[in-house]
Amino acid sequence: MATAGPSKPTVFARVLEVLDTDPPELLLLIEDQVRQYPAPQTPPPPPGTLLPLDQFGKSTPSGKGGQGGFLLANSDSGTPGHLGADALRWRSLGHAPSRMALLRFRQQMLRELRAWFDERDFLEVETPLLVSAPSPEAQFQPFAVTVEGASEPAGFLITSPEFQMKRMLVGGFPRIYQICRCFRGLESGQRHNPEFSMLEWYRAGGTVEDLVQDVEGFISALQHTVSGLRGITPPRLPKPPWHWITVQELFWQHFQLDLDELPDAARLREAAVVQGYADCLAGAESYDDVFFRLWDRLEPELGHEGPLFVHAWPLPLASLARELPDLPGYADRLELYVDGLELANGFGELTDPAEQRRRFESDLKNRTASGRAAVPLDKAFLDSLEEAMPPAAGMALGIERLLMWLSGTQDIREVLAFAWGER
Repeated sequence: MATAGPSKPTVFARVLEVLDTDPPELLLLIEDQVRQYPAPQTPPPPPGTLLPLDQFGKSTPSGKGGQGGFLLANSDSGTPGHLGADALRWRSLGHAPSRMALLRFRQQMLRELRAWFDERDFLEVETPLLVSAPSPEAQFQPFAVTVEGASEPAGFLITSPEFQMKRMLVGGFPRIYQICRCFRGLESGQRHNPEFSMLEWYRAGGTVEDLVQDVEGFISALQHTVSGLRGITPPRLPKPPWHWITVQELFWQHFQLDLDELPDAARLREAAVVQGYADCLAGAESYDDVFFRLWDRLEPELGHEGPLFVHAWPLPLASLARELPDLPGYADRLELYVDGLELANGFGELTDPAEQRRRFESDLKNRTASGRAAVPLDKAFLDSLEEAMPPAAGMALGIERLLMWLSGTQDIREVLAFAWGER
């Protein structure tokens, strides 16, 4: 005897407001849309009432939301102004897709990402969000957490789960991944939110070439998911393998600067000034500052003809990556760019404990020089490296940025339930 499948869930409309019309009409929230309908009963139900959508039968939306249109959250639309906060935050406001639709896509994407890694025998792990020591790299401003009444921070919110995940590699886990919240101060804007989600994965014995195959594989799979989302045309992807280029090649093509001949800040700055870039270098003294002032000019041009992997970064810019054996002075660091957006950052991992300690100490000096507060070094991580971390490769990818790119969304708040200013 055949069994019935699960029943289709009832779709409810929530009454936002009873409009002063004759006969009465209701302003309703229906899934991700705001619509105006004739009241189905007298007296009309009060605001907050949930009404089964089928109660409206074949009624046609009226007012400015008729003929399948949307009601806009502004005074010109006739929508009451007090509905501009949470009542409308996730709804369609004259465009598609809505934030609600994007959050549903987010859920589906996370489900498919987990399935992709699970099918390849990766173990999903959860490591602490509150740690005793953050990354000491100068570009990060970690959030210190202080318990009420304490004089010293209890720890720091992670900028990445990297250190704890590498300790698990030392412990013998061969393939691990994690999707977690990360926190970075001063990163706010259309492409940044101080609190964001990161996918991070590691392969013991792996290489950056393995990471590239991973990211090509799951992004190509996700492209088919987004194609069914209303109002979205997913990006057209070339078949793998996607294009690679080195940082050295990019600097020569765009700036006519040979990084092989410019190994320190003074020489790089002087050569860039000669090439006409003095306007963007005022006050830049460290190698990091000079390099990234120039990189900011270059970055928006990357990845517009298809995803682009940028490999072989100058060693001072990759504190946790191994030096390339066939390219001294450059690190086994790889970034993925799409439409001018950095999507992922991966390393052939540094496993030498003495070299890692030396680089961390250099990072601390750079923090001091740039006016950032000193942070403690992660002694547990450094001690773990002494136990012989295996050769490995790992990559971190921003979940919100992946969503933005796949959906064509221009503002990170559209793919978050609550952006930083909406808390």
